[in-house]
Amino acid sequence: MKNREQRNDNLPKRGRTLKPGPEPIEPTSEHTPAQKRAGLGKRGELVAANWLQRQGYRILARNWRYGRLELDLVAQLGETLVVVEVKTRRESGTDPPSRPEEAVNPGKQRKLGQAGMVFLGSRPDCQSVRFDVIAIRVRGNRCRLYHQQDAFFPGL
Repeated sequence: MKNREQRNDNLPKRGRTLKPGPEPIEPTSEHTPAQKRAGLGKRGELVAANWLQRQGYRILARNWRYGRLELDLVAQLGETLVVVEVKTRRESGTDPPSRPEEAVNPGKQRKLGQAGMVFLGSRPDCQSVRFDVIAIRVRGNRCRLYHQQDAFFPGL
């Protein structure tokens, strides 16, 4: 019996043939500018959601999509549905302060309005909708958050 066990150990087990895999990819800290912006934006949305929760808002959705429409954050405050567009920008010490909220132009407002109305239709507990902008300015490892309530009302 002992010889048989030794012989079986030397044979490959069925279904377990190992093939050489691809060469490992070395980790790199190099990211494209688009990847850096996306990461900064996601961190900004997380900061904004946490801040809203501390202010008493209930977060209903993050990065909600409907077709080509997207909402960064959807929250509820009482009976009001609050659609929140989050804009995050990095600042350097030499540049004048940026205004991330200016990126919410009339075209973006119209799309946010369309998406907000679709979302509102799925929430019978909400009686009204409000559109806010949270601008986050990052300098080094610190950030400043500016919450503009009722920032716009899109013409639908």
